Amino acid sequence: MIELRNLWVRYPNRDKFILRGVNLEISTDGIYLIVGKTGCGKTTLARVLVGLIPHIFYAEVSGEVRVLGEDPIKNGPGTLAGKVAYVSQNPELFISSITVEEELYLPLINLGLKPESMKRRVEYVVKTLKLGDLINRSTLELSSGQLQLIALASAIATGAKVLVLDEPLSRLDPDNYIRFIKALSEVSTGRIILVFEHHLDYLVELANKIIVLKDGTVAAQGSLDDVAELLLDINIPELLEYAVIFRGRGCIDRIPKSLNEFLVMIENAIKHKECVV
Repeated sequence: MIELRNLWVRYPNRDKFILRGVNLEISTDGIYLIVGKTGCGKTTLARVLVGLIPHIFYAEVSGEVRVLGEDPIKNGPGTLAGKVAYVSQNPELFISSITVEEELYLPLINLGLKPESMKRRVEYVVKTLKLGDLINRSTLELSSGQLQLIALASAIATGAKVLVLDEPLSRLDPDNYIRFIKALSEVSTGRIILVFEHHLDYLVELANKIIVLKDGTVAAQGSLDDVAELLLDINIPELLEYAVIFRGRGCIDRIPKSLNEFLVMIENAIKHKECVV
């Protein structure tokens, strides 16, 4: 369970609050996509949820935040260890081991787990995320995309029930982009995964709910069908842009999540002469 009540955040020497009266409740497992244009408050919200604000990045904060019953504003990130894991858009800043294997074991050592438990968890993430080609390599020779996969694997290995991913796709090449998306799909069961992003290709297919931030507030939340029009000024797939247009013309009655679904809907509309061009 994640609860935010009237959350306001302002950085030092700034007149404007970056988050303004945010109210949000997430109570069920799944993938939640938090979207918005640059500057809307995505990274700030992610940092608040894991306690980095105000304990690492200072800011004026008011309101109530509860993550799995804990108060990260008051008690900081330490209170969430093993419960909540954070993956930054800059993974190299958080990688601290020479080898991939050491990096996967490090958070488990810090949690004080027994050796057999650590071994099972590492083997699980290596198998689930298909990291066999990376496990024996040096972290110094990995690309940003590969480091992002390792950061995700480390987060999952802790057993965290909440994953907070801050723009994890921003620096990925196409191959690692697809690999990362598939990894998220594999580990979404039994977890709340919050993905803060503005690159929405493929992610919209996975999301159980989309939360739209605008000017520091929650502008809307719901299914893709509910919020599609609000996504048009974000970096969205062309499919979504066309789907919004076709729905506006009465060709389709909902927003499809995939290209195949879109093509079937258009074909049916043309067959039944429902599409006005």
